[in-house]
Amino acid sequence: MTISGPLPPLSILIADDSATIRRFVFDAVQAAPVAPDIVEAVDGPGCLEHLSSGSFDVAFVDVNMPGLSGMEALAESRRKGITTFVVIMSSEMDRDRLAFARTLGAYDYLAKPFTGKDVSAILENYVRFTRPTSALLVDDSAATRSVIKRVMEDSLFELQIDEAIDGPSAIVAYQSGQHDIVFLDINMPGLSGIDTLETLRKIKADVKVALITAERSAELDRSLAEGKFDVLLYKPFFAEDVDQALHTLFGLRQPSLVDAGSKSEPEPAREQVAI
Repeated sequence: MTISGPLPPLSILIADDSATIRRFVFDAVQAAPVAPDIVEAVDGPGCLEHLSSGSFDVAFVDVNMPGLSGMEALAESRRKGITTFVVIMSSEMDRDRLAFARTLGAYDYLAKPFTGKDVSAILENYVRFTRPTSALLVDDSAATRSVIKRVMEDSLFELQIDEAIDGPSAIVAYQSGQHDIVFLDINMPGLSGIDTLETLRKIKADVKVALITAERSAELDRSLAEGKFDVLLYKPFFAEDVDQALHTLFGLRQPSLVDAGSKSEPEPAREQVAI
């Protein structure tokens, strides 16, 4: 993804007891197409103090720091209600660490050594999340639309959601609005989701569509593998699944935490589509 248009300055915290790592991340941030205001912390207590201020957009936090671990600093800041966009850094990575970082609401977990491109991609993703994204939600069931909308509102992306009750109304809405993304139910009376998608592609060949269905089938899986559509969301799904779908559709780097943890045990604030 290439960032375009004017950017607000990003306030960025880099917390690591290694001067070498801090310098590396500092240089990578400076090279990214953002306007950074950078503060550094050299230990865990300093990291916690800065995080607790709630004044940072993005924080790169090392796990192993003197005085307090990065995970402990992040956990304490979360208890204080701080919602800073955090990326964990560590020379060690395993499933338990990934799952714990995900529980703490970290966005990504960078295993050392990582690259400057990794840092740049994360910052570009953050900018994309905070920019308004126009979404069209298409489903013939008002109850289902209500549930899916609540899940979408819990996405990392700043989604502005319009609704359509069927294929024909979705086509009209898309023609008039040219939405950034369409969430389209496959099984609708009259014009099906697949037929609606074909019409939307005639309006705009590269329309970004996430197809939604409660019915699993080998045919749908095969069509996805063959590239007939880009994303397929099977009900029930969570806000994390919406985020993953949008990463795919917008060509964004997927975070390491995307598969960490069990989706059978979602975070309390993250709702599930179960209709």
